[in-house]
Amino acid sequence: FAVHSADGSGRFPVDQVAGATAGALAGSQLEPGFVRYVTTGAAVPLGADAVVKVEDTKEVWEDDKLFIDISVKSKPGANIRQVGSDTAAGSLALRAGTLVGAGEIG
Repeated sequence: FAVHSADGSGRFPVDQVAGATAGALAGSQLEPGFVRYVTTGAAVPLGADAVVKVEDTKEVWEDDKLFIDISVKSKPGANIRQVGSDTAAGSLALRAGTLVGAGEIG
């Protein structure tokens, strides 16, 4: 879940039930006090500065509204990798003739 690390642990409403998936645009701004589901490799929404692993959360439904209980405190940058951080500058990214698909594009 994309979060504002300053919000800490606790129960938070989900601002959008349909979250971001890998390859999709980040979408709208995430306001403080809310969380948004994002899959591994997805862009983090503007405003969010950390990602909490689903293993550290629990879904809670109250009055037909989805909330997420977050059991850990986060810090800025937690569980976020910058674009290109997995390939060092000057290293070989692909060999000549490699068929380029979604995995190679990132």
